[in-house]
Amino acid sequence: MRKTVCAMVVFLLIGMAGIASAAEPTQVIRSAVDEILVILRDPKLKAPDRADEQRQRIAAVAEKFMDKKRFAQITLGRDWRKLDSKQQEEFTELYADLVEKTYIDRIREYTDEKVLITGETKANDNKAEVSTVVVSKGKEIPVVYRMYNDGSRWRTYDVLVEGVSFVMNYRSQFNDILAKGSPESLLRQLRQKASS
Repeated sequence: MRKTVCAMVVFLLIGMAGIASAAEPTQVIRSAVDEILVILRDPKLKAPDRADEQRQRIAAVAEKFMDKKRFAQITLGRDWRKLDSKQQEEFTELYADLVEKTYIDRIREYTDEKVLITGETKANDNKAEVSTVVVSKGKEIPVVYRMYNDGSRWRTYDVLVEGVSFVMNYRSQFNDILAKGSPESLLRQLRQKASS
């Protein structure tokens, strides 16, 4: 169940990266949740022979709103500068593919969980957190979306599920690889995961 909730949260993170410029953070979260849930609740798309179509629709929503470069930069943190521009581009694409590949099948396990928005806190005009609770089989799982305003719209840059940061989890994995090897070794490992 936790994996399904995490998968749903990841795709909501990706899917809410750039909704309407005038929207407030809470409105962005609500719109993204609604759009993803429409796909997940469509009974026609739950049929095994429509699995690929459902995956493609979820991926299309993610692609439509995802600021892949910013997501990749924040995940690598200061190690981003260790990659040259060509490596940064490749990392960005491989990382987005990894996230999609890792979570897309899990999100298909969605079983009518509810997402309740419980609050919004603005640190300033450019940063905010939206607190939610995912209610699944009687359990409440706290999820916090960290967002920034890029000047034209609110975008999500991290998600905390039960206090665990999505970005920091991947950052620690990637930083370990970079500490022991080169940017090329990180890319090589991501290429292997992409081809498996």
